[in-house]
Formats: sequence, C-alpha cells, structure tokens
Amino acid sequence: MLRGKKTIKWLVSLVVTGLLVSSLVLSGCIQGPAGPAGPAGASGAQGEAGQAGAAGAAAPAASTETFTLRVAHEQPPTFKPDGPFWVEFEKRVEEYSDGRIDVEVYDSGSLYTHLDVTPAIISGAVEMAAPAPSQMGATITPTGQMFDLPSFIGVDGSYIARTVMETEVGDIIAAEVESKGLKCLGFYNSGDRALMFSMEGEIHLPEDLDGMKMRSPGGALGEAILDALGAAAVTVPWSEAYMSLKTGVVDGGVTSLPGIPAGKWYELDGDVTWTKHAFFWRVIIGNPDFFNSLPADLQWIVQSTFYELIPYANGLDKDAVQAAWNETEKQMGRPPYLLNAEEKAAFASTLADVEAKFVDELGINKRALQIAIDYIASLPEL
Repeated sequence: MLRGKKTIKWLVSLVVTGLLVSSLVLSGCIQGPAGPAGPAGASGAQGEAGQAGAAGAAAPAASTETFTLRVAHEQPPTFKPDGPFWVEFEKRVEEYSDGRIDVEVYDSGSLYTHLDVTPAIISGAVEMAAPAPSQMGATITPTGQMFDLPSFIGVDGSYIARTVMETEVGDIIAAEVESKGLKCLGFYNSGDRALMFSMEGEIHLPEDLDGMKMRSPGGALGEAILDALGAAAVTVPWSEAYMSLKTGVVDGGVTSLPGIPAGKWYELDGDVTWTKHAFFWRVIIGNPDFFNSLPADLQWIVQSTFYELIPYANGLDKDAVQAAWNETEKQMGRPPYLLNAEEKAAFASTLADVEAKFVDELGINKRALQIAIDYIASLPEL
C-alpha cells in the first residue's frame, strides 16, 4: 500500500520501458492509476485496492517542464477536513514532483467560493476545487445530490460514503461530472450529516421552521427542502454565514457539525439540532485541459496523491465530527439535539412530495438511487 512520500518519489524516478503508458490508467474517479481494480468501480479509486493499484504501478518518466496548479476553496486552513486536506495536497505534490508543480491554495473564499468555483474551473480561471455536489449547479451531477433526499434522513454519513465508494453509484456520479466538461478526481467526506442552527428556539418538528429565514449552502434541492418545511431559503457562502446570523439577515442556517465551532456559531444565542437531513461531501474536480496538458508523470503524481489523501481526509472528518460535538456541547453548555424516531418521520412525511418532484426534475439517476437505498438497507445497524 502506498503510504510514504519517499515511496512516491522513488517510483516517479523509475523508467520502466514499454510499461509506462499501459501502467497509467487515469479515468476520473472511476479507476485507480493502474493496479488491480477495487470492489466496484469507484471503490477501486478510493478504497484499499485503489491505493494498492497506485503503489503497484510504475510511474511514467519524469519531465522537466513546470506548471502552476491553483486550488480554490472556502474553508480556513484549520477547518477539518477541507483545510488540512489541501494544505497536505500542496505539500506532497510539490515534494513528489520536485517542484515541477507549484500548487497555490486559495482558502477562505479568497479566490472563489464553492458556489462559483465550478464555472471558473470549466473556463480555466482556476485548476482544481472540491465543492459539494449541490454547489456545482443542478445539471452537473444530479445524482450526486440524491443523498439530500428525504429517503436518506438520519442515515449515518459513513453509510453514504461507503455507498459511493463501494458500489456503481460512484461511477455514475463521476460519469455525470465528466460529461459536463470537468475532470473528476475523487470524493471525500466533509462534515458528515447536516444540522440546523436556529436563533428562534430548538427545532424538533417541521412547523418549528415556519417563517424562518434559513441560510442555505446552495443547491436547488436543499433550498426546496427548506421551502417545503415552511422556511425561506437564503443562499449565503460559508465565509459570510456568521455575520448573516449575527446581524439578522437570516434567523438560522444549515451547516455541518464541525461548522459550529469552526465558524464560532456557538457565540450566537442559538440552538443546534442535528437533523441529519443532508450529507456534506466533496467531489474533487479539475479543468480537463489543464490536467491533460500535464506530462504523464505529473498526471500520475496528482491523481496518486489524491488516492493517498482521500482516506486521510475521511479520517480527519470522522475525528472532526466527534471533536465538534464535544466542543459544541462545551461552548453552548448543552449537546446538539438529536431528532427522535417520530420527529424524523414527521420531517420525512413533510418532504415526501419534494423527493418525488426532484428525482424527476433534477434528473437523478433512478437506478443509482435504488442501488443506494438497497445497499444502505443491507448494511448492519450502527
């Protein structure tokens, strides 16, 4: 299994005559760079087998040309997993490439937010990013947004991550992304399941949201869910969310559990309900023209580094969720509220019409949806 930085540098230095092209298999999120395939498509890219494939493949011969790779995201460098993920990506790619790739990471929304970065990547204004599927625009990956449907309310985020990694669902999402003029380079978790923060009392039932102005991270489905619950959805970038709450632009908001301590929302006089009504995860996307302009050895370094770092990001995410729970409870003097079975059922019932409407309107792949539902149902209870 590919682990150490010295291993990649050693492999990159190899020239294996006659095997260089055949050993490099870079097809978006669907396969690892050569080596054995994983359990099912996308899982080969990001599971144990995918990493083994990266380790088993000989790297193409090194080039001498240099390139600048700009990354844009909206989280601060310390926000787990996104901030450390990209800090580590920059460090490793520059080291593995011996400085032939200069990675510039623009964090905290300083270049683009996740709401406007996808068209910037398509145009070539920036090379890489990792927005949530709902933030990429309704038509980029409709199927990637399906985990925000009511069918998945309360489902643990690790189950959804396994569904993407271990079934054909990941391949279907990757194909949608690449058909829209993007390079799909992987997936990782970012904050697990969503919560609702309220400045107007703890949220237990849909009627508790009636008339509230709720910050939304973006996406037609997420906003339709808030509207169906009686709230007015207001799309606000992460970097502006705290001040929007503090100044009354919004009465509450949707974020992840790590978002409460990272954004210091605990300083506000509000309540946290972990509704688990949506799933925060990232699709790593790049400009295909830029990626294809890289010599084969540098393509291999970029893709292999993502395969190496995705488990790292998912581990950071798991740790961050638990740490965020503890910190939120400490700072607010009480833990986040968890919906009981009856309350989850009330949310699902209220949102049933939204699901039926958006599966068709967004063009969610119904086969992928059924695969996900069946696969999650087959997993053991936590």
